[in-house]
Amino acid sequence: MFLNSAEILFGDLADKEIILSRIREIPVSTERRITDLAENVIIKQTIGLKHSQVFSVALDESTDLNDLSRLTIVARYYENNHIYEDLCCLLSLRDTTKAEDKLTAFISYFAKHDIDLSKLFCVTIDGAAVMVGKKKRFVKLLKNHINQKLLHFHCITHQESLCAKTSSLNLDSVMTTVVKIVNFLVSHSHLLTFKSLLQEIECEYGNLLLYRNVRWLSQGKVLTKFIGCLEAIKVFLNKNTIFS
Repeated sequence: MFLNSAEILFGDLADKEIILSRIREIPVSTERRITDLAENVIIKQTIGLKHSQVFSVALDESTDLNDLSRLTIVARYYENNHIYEDLCCLLSLRDTTKAEDKLTAFISYFAKHDIDLSKLFCVTIDGAAVMVGKKKRFVKLLKNHINQKLLHFHCITHQESLCAKTSSLNLDSVMTTVVKIVNFLVSHSHLLTFKSLLQEIECEYGNLLLYRNVRWLSQGKVLTKFIGCLEAIKVFLNKNTIFS
């Protein structure tokens, strides 16, 4: 599992193969140790949420590569003069993704860990219709369940994404050129040569990113790597004058 994840996590690094070889050398006992550490983190987080007088949560839903809907819950709480912000869980929504289903999964998680939901005072959501509404949306149903008022906010990352879609109209010509160049460089006929050039000049990045307009802030990430590899791109394009 970790090795498969590492292929994605370190895929754009120049020394990817060295990192993967080190991971393959990790003994099974170390893997068990990592599992134990992960369980210990959950235990400490649960204790922190129980001891904290109040806490807030941020929720987001996405679909994984297997088309399975996942509900992410991140908690923010105060304990021992420190503010903690940790991932609680990644819940599977196997049947439907209605507000009632999300509420059931949400309540079940906190009930399983014996965490008092009456301490919850704030919820940050993605602004989707299923999450916000007057009658049968998640926030409203949650308020009814705990029988108290809740502050709720629209996630800033989603707001940035929405703003980016609007403001990106001014960058259409730039992105069109960048995407055209990136597609040329990462095509099968040029990818290995370009990656070798990046290694040769010791570039910060080992490869470029393909633009995905369905992913949050993908445009910014593509442009950041493009600028980071700009010198190598100029050299490569000068050698391959067929690009136009």
